Amino acid sequence: MKHGLLVCLVMFSSLFSGCLESNDNMASELEESQQITEEMELEISNLSSQLDEANNTILELQALQVQLNEISSQLDEANNTILELQNLLTILNESAAGMYWPMRFESYNSTGPYMNHANWNNNLWDRVTFDDHGVPLVNYSWGTEYVPTTAFHWGLVSYSRWVETGNISNLDNATMIAEWAVENQSEGGAWLWGFSHNYSRGVLGELTAGWPGGMTQGLGMSFLVRMYSITNDTRYLNAALNATQPLQETVEDGGVMRVFNNQWIWYEEYPTPNNGSYVLNGFIYTLIGLYDNWLILGSNESGEMYGNGVESLHQMISMFDLGCNSSYDLVHHSIPSSAPNIARTLYHNLHITLLSVINAIEDDLLVDVEDRWLNYAMGQCFASPNGANS
Repeated sequence: MKHGLLVCLVMFSSLFSGCLESNDNMASELEESQQITEEMELEISNLSSQLDEANNTILELQALQVQLNEISSQLDEANNTILELQNLLTILNESAAGMYWPMRFESYNSTGPYMNHANWNNNLWDRVTFDDHGVPLVNYSWGTEYVPTTAFHWGLVSYSRWVETGNISNLDNATMIAEWAVENQSEGGAWLWGFSHNYSRGVLGELTAGWPGGMTQGLGMSFLVRMYSITNDTRYLNAALNATQPLQETVEDGGVMRVFNNQWIWYEEYPTPNNGSYVLNGFIYTLIGLYDNWLILGSNESGEMYGNGVESLHQMISMFDLGCNSSYDLVHHSIPSSAPNIARTLYHNLHITLLSVINAIEDDLLVDVEDRWLNYAMGQCFASPNGANS
């Protein structure tokens, strides 16, 4: 009995000792777990704090992005304003010069002032000096040259100022140019350029010294017709009539006439040898000169050439329409895959002015083009009927 009790006591002691040991282990594990939990809670707290900071940073970045977008928009507006001001300054300078702001003429007088030439600003002649006979010399990098187109512009300026002011010195200046024109016209009726020129960087071939130009001939006719109308000097009449000769000869034969697509006659301002340049403003100046010859001198030959040219202009003008501007020439038709030579403001406005003269003569034949191009000058592009460019 005692032995059994002893056994039981030993077993209980052993069990109790094991329980105590187990409790100690559990307490230790619990303590470790609590420590881990505390560490995790601290880590979670740190991570939560970092997340809050990150969220705040994101909000700050988003706010900064909004500010950047606003600044970018303001910068775009500022740049657009600068461009508008630059364009306005260009327009104001050209307008002050009295030369290229798009003036719209409702009538044309073949013996009156030539368009707006009477108001051309003298600053336009910064590159020009005059010889002892009052004939312009243009300054180039290699020296000074007689340029017949410049000479005739100066003659028309002088004549127009004389008509408007009666100042005899202006008539004297015009007379000097008329005398120069008679003395310097070739046997073939041309006023030749005395130096070579690579129009459009020579992509259509080089114009070698001694080349004629349609615009030169047209301005010469308009000027000499006016001088004949006030002097009855038959030398001026004959020079104006002879000036049509280069317009009747093809470029290949040394003239300025070219036929576009074997159909439409074109008088080249620059008779480039390899292919056509088809400069618009020079062509219209030529037509006006032919019209003056026809109307005042009674030249039916000039009248026929003028009529052919007007028909070409009517058929080809849309090729110069770029939707927001006009093209200076049609080199992009002559050179495959080339970009159009977009007319800068100065020349686009000149196109509008010249079209208004043709419309005054031809009962608004191209008034829709004139109106549309004036809209381009005001920043309004063509609106496609199908909305493709809206």
